[in-house]
Amino acid sequence: MFLHKSNGNIMKALFFFLCVFFLSSTGRAQDTTGAIVQQILQINDAIEKAFLDKNVAMLDTLFGNDLLFYHGGGNVDNKKSYIARVPKSNYASRTTDSTKAEIHDNAAIVTGRVIVVNGGEKPKPPYGIRYIRLYALRNNRWMLVSHRTIQKWDEQK
Repeated sequence: MFLHKSNGNIMKALFFFLCVFFLSSTGRAQDTTGAIVQQILQINDAIEKAFLDKNVAMLDTLFGNDLLFYHGGGNVDNKKSYIARVPKSNYASRTTDSTKAEIHDNAAIVTGRVIVVNGGEKPKPPYGIRYIRLYALRNNRWMLVSHRTIQKWDEQK
């Protein structure tokens, strides 16, 4: 019989192949330089500016209600807990680079780097992060629904 235990790896491989085939045939990536990409990158920049300006109201409109924010140190915030952190932050600057967006129907993947410099009387040393963000199109608005810091490093002064 085809579903015999010894054929488990074959079944897993077949299932994986079918999933990849289905996803690749129904949701092709769009142009990486088009108007939607530019819109996503502008939203991504607006989020960074809102972090810097402690603009909680702006973040509330740009974050999906189901946001999960995975920090480099292992902490995970939802929308409510992350927005509660923002007024306590003390950023002197947040400089982005290497930001790229990839559009898939109603989802967008953004990758990039941020160099963070803290302010205040006793600032923490500057650091950098590399991240992956997922945006979802909801009610004709792009919203951040996931942020994952995938690398963190200390920056030289």
